[in-house]
Amino acid sequence: MRPSSSAKPKKREVLSRDARIQSILEASQRVFARCPYDEISIDDIALEASMSKGLLYHYFVSKRDLYLETLRSVLTTMSQIPEDFPDLHACLNAFLARFEASPALTRMVFRGGIGSDAEAEALLTDYRQRQFTLFCQSLGSNEADPLVRLALQSWISFFQEVCLQWLEHRDIPREQILVLLEQSLQAILSSTKRRIPPTEETSG
Repeated sequence: MRPSSSAKPKKREVLSRDARIQSILEASQRVFARCPYDEISIDDIALEASMSKGLLYHYFVSKRDLYLETLRSVLTTMSQIPEDFPDLHACLNAFLARFEASPALTRMVFRGGIGSDAEAEALLTDYRQRQFTLFCQSLGSNEADPLVRLALQSWISFFQEVCLQWLEHRDIPREQILVLLEQSLQAILSSTKRRIPPTEETSG
């Protein structure tokens, strides 16, 4: 039986350039979040994006180029938290909520993976600096104080590792993680003769 003349063949959806790039970035986020950079090939990302490797190379000239653009996109998402916190507890809680909402992206950012690439390091350093600035603001601290700066920058490495372990195992309630982070920072800051101001709940 011949098909009805009114039947129209299905048209393949044609994405705009921006939509195609966004589709590639979303696929690369999933792949880079699952595996270390060195274990991933362009073929893996093309497969995840359901496109040919040749088409992917039309938009990104190399795996490194794609990784850097993916990292920029991820850091933009990860930076979407408020910028005005009444105290450290509120600041930490906002970060944990952001990480909990995007665990795969958090792992990608905190684990790095491209080695000693200057451009990738610059992107991650900018994000780390934003964390540092928000923590300083929540503490009412002067960023120019060299001792506080050293203590807080060192603690941020601990903070990131704690968050990674928490997301990996999920066997500790968020409130206990908050207590651990606050108490650890208090212990470090005590050597600088500075204490964490009380939260709004405890000072009221």
